[in-house]
Amino acid sequence: MSVSTGAALLWILLLTFTVSTVSGAQKLTLTAESGATINIRNNNKVKGCQVCTGLLIKKCNAESLNYLKGSTVELRCSRPQDVFSIEIVRRITCTTKSCSGHIIQTDFSSIDALRFNRTFTWNLVAAAPKAFQIDFTKTGLKQINPSEKCPDRHTYTLQAFQSTGNVAVEQYCRSGTISTALILKSGSFSVDVPAEQKLQNDKFDVTVGEKIKWPQKLTLTAEPGATINIRNSNKVKDCQVCTGSLIKKCNAESLNSFSGSTVSVELECSRPQDVFSIEIVRRINCTTESCSGHIIQTDSNSIDALRFNRTFTWNLTAAAPKAFQINFTKTGLKQINPSEKCPDRHTYTLQAFQSTGNVAVGKYCRSGTISTALILKSGSFSVDVPAEQKLQNDKFDVTVGEKIKSLARISLTLPKGTSSSELLSPDYPESFPDDDTMGWYFRVPEKHRVDVQFLNLTQPDCVKKEVAVEYHQKDRVTSVLGLNDTQPLQKQGDFLLTLRNCEMERAPADSPGLTFTLKHF
Repeated sequence: MSVSTGAALLWILLLTFTVSTVSGAQKLTLTAESGATINIRNNNKVKGCQVCTGLLIKKCNAESLNYLKGSTVELRCSRPQDVFSIEIVRRITCTTKSCSGHIIQTDFSSIDALRFNRTFTWNLVAAAPKAFQIDFTKTGLKQINPSEKCPDRHTYTLQAFQSTGNVAVEQYCRSGTISTALILKSGSFSVDVPAEQKLQNDKFDVTVGEKIKWPQKLTLTAEPGATINIRNSNKVKDCQVCTGSLIKKCNAESLNSFSGSTVSVELECSRPQDVFSIEIVRRINCTTESCSGHIIQTDSNSIDALRFNRTFTWNLTAAAPKAFQINFTKTGLKQINPSEKCPDRHTYTLQAFQSTGNVAVGKYCRSGTISTALILKSGSFSVDVPAEQKLQNDKFDVTVGEKIKSLARISLTLPKGTSSSELLSPDYPESFPDDDTMGWYFRVPEKHRVDVQFLNLTQPDCVKKEVAVEYHQKDRVTSVLGLNDTQPLQKQGDFLLTLRNCEMERAPADSPGLTFTLKHF
């Protein structure tokens, strides 16, 4: 067989496998393609079981048999499938320009082979100074602990071999975010398939890995319970985030690292700070009596991390039927249009998580009249900090809030004297969530009054109910109005304004939905 220059020869497993009973033993005939090795192993060294070869002169071994060409063997054992396993090993060699084959998963043609645990292994060698690369984009891989089991019962193993004899071993299941692996010098890829399980007919391309042109190392440490995400949000081509020293796992989109771990990554990109962003996610859980922590803004201890846009996120949950409350009284927040920038370059975001999807309650800057936020069930609070900007060391107390019937309630503490500010509808400039409610509580100084106006208003096409504004004072409804009605002047102290959206018409697609700007004077 010959191949043209630069073409890859695809190794296809062509094996025949027959079993028959002969004088208390089971005869096995195996045929491997040229260059492949078949290993039959008694892994647990079960006594009384042997694998034998030879017609006239029997050569038996209680542990294993390794051979390159087809031959006939006898498995001397009452139930050999419970003792012996079969491994098929092939080799792929890469020059500096191309590789001699790809990883093509094909099983035995004989049904009898299914009775045995099987391993399919590919040993791979790269020509210096380059590595070889395995492409998993069609399936994706997810790393697991050695004790874990994969849902489809296919366990993948990557090994990297060193001249010192050390071996780096990592195991994976299908359906994950790992898209490629770069192996330095030499290594192996294998898939373990248990008895009675058919092998997935997958193919993984093997190519010559390019030398890493611009690797920039970054080390981040996640506190217990935190998650670090490194994202190529715009999916810029030719930029990857990679982990591992001997086995390099690369992904063009993201890397997620879980609690209490130190992550050392290489960012393969000419200017990774222009492509990748870093997010640190923490979690706060509230019972009906207390919460497990507070929002404490602390930056990474890595100076290199300052070169990147960073997001610090707290996911919060409340125990039904109560909400969780975040206190902003020390700094105050001011709502802004999503397209605006904050003077101190810190942009805060509140989200409410609902069964129908996430709702953006609003984006905010520091130094405003917003003093607290109540979120029903679950939500998040985050702060975005641009590259080269240090994070403000703020703390916002999180407590168990009262029971609310709206997706969120924002409280404002109005200053004495004449003032005005603007509030935006949830998900602005998109429509207010369908058939939902939102509340704003105004704390008004004595001898002050509040004039509320709805500006830049678009009304939805309603199927059921009507859009309504409710005013509450001292836990009672004082008036219910439409958005186009003249809003009453509030001159008797604190009040709650609740907006109820209708069940909106889903079509036509250009139906405006409900959006507004609420301005108080």
